[in-house]
Amino acid sequence: MIILVEQDKEIRKSLADLLSRERLIGVDSIQESLQMILKFKNDLDLIVANVVLLSELLSKHIIERVCQRLSIDVPPIVGIYKEDDEEAKHRFMAEHKGYRIIRYGENDLGFPNRYLEAIQKACPELVIDYEKAREAWLKKQQPQELVDPRKWLEEEVVYIITSKEKDVFLQLESDKEREFLIEAFWKQRDPTPGTPENEFKEEHYRRINYANQWFGRGTSLSGWKTDRGKIYIILGKPVSMETYGEDIPVVPIKVWFYQKDPSSGLPGSFYIAFFQEGVSTSRLPTLRVLPGTVITLTAVTSTPNAFSTACLI
Repeated sequence: MIILVEQDKEIRKSLADLLSRERLIGVDSIQESLQMILKFKNDLDLIVANVVLLSELLSKHIIERVCQRLSIDVPPIVGIYKEDDEEAKHRFMAEHKGYRIIRYGENDLGFPNRYLEAIQKACPELVIDYEKAREAWLKKQQPQELVDPRKWLEEEVVYIITSKEKDVFLQLESDKEREFLIEAFWKQRDPTPGTPENEFKEEHYRRINYANQWFGRGTSLSGWKTDRGKIYIILGKPVSMETYGEDIPVVPIKVWFYQKDPSSGLPGSFYIAFFQEGVSTSRLPTLRVLPGTVITLTAVTSTPNAFSTACLI
C-alpha cells in the first residue's frame, strides 16, 4: 500500500492518477497518515508526502517511533514539492539527508517519468504502468469542460437531487457558489471519499449516456427524458429486461425486473412494465409506464440512493 500525504486535493488526485488506485490511499494530514500506517502496517510499501508535512514527520521522529512501536521497518519515503516552493525544498534538504524529492509541476510533461522513476527506485517491487500514467497526465493537461449550472440542475441531476438541495441551489447568486454546491453534492454521495474516484458520480453519468444512446430512438425526446431513461438513471441496470407481444396483435410490453437491498427503501424484488403508446399527431410514440405500475421516486437526503415506493407489479 502507498500512502500519499498532500493537503492540496487537486495535486493529491493528480499524483494518485499516476499509480494503481488499488494500492494507494490519499490523506491530507499527518494524523491521517499515521492512522493509515497503523491500518496497513503489514502491507505498507511506500510513503509519498509533501515536503512540508514530511519535514514535520521526520523532524519529530514520528514515523520512526510509530514503526518501532509496531515492530515494522520504516517504509521507503519520497518527497514532493511544488515548483513555486523552492524555499521548502532547500529547507527540507538542509534538515534531512538521503531522501528522494521530486518537483511537482502541473504543466510539466516530464514530471510523470521523474516521479514514477523515483518511486520505482525507492520500491523496486512495485509494478508501474508508465504508459497509462503518461496518458492520465496528458489527459489532465486538456482544458476541462465547464459545468453549465442550469443544464446540471435541469438535466443531469434532475432525478436524484433532493428538493432541499434544489431550493438552496436556486437561491445562489454566483457561479462560484453554484460550483461549490455541485462539488459538495457529489462529495456527499461519494461511497469511497478517501480515494480519487467518485464511483457514484461515474455510475450516474454512465447511466445517462446509456439512456441517451438506447431509449430516445424513434421519439422526439432525449433518452434521459423517457420513462425508461428515468427509471434506468434512478435504479440502474435491471437484473433482466423482457419484451412481450411483439409477434402478436397486442400492445408490446417491456418488463424490467429488479432486485434491491431492502434498506434502500425498495422491495427486495419487483417489476416495472412499459408499454408502447399509439401514434399521436402531437407526440411521437414513446414508452410509458403502465397505468397502475408507476412508482413514486423521492430522493432521501440521508441516503441519496434510497427511494420511497408506491404501487409496483
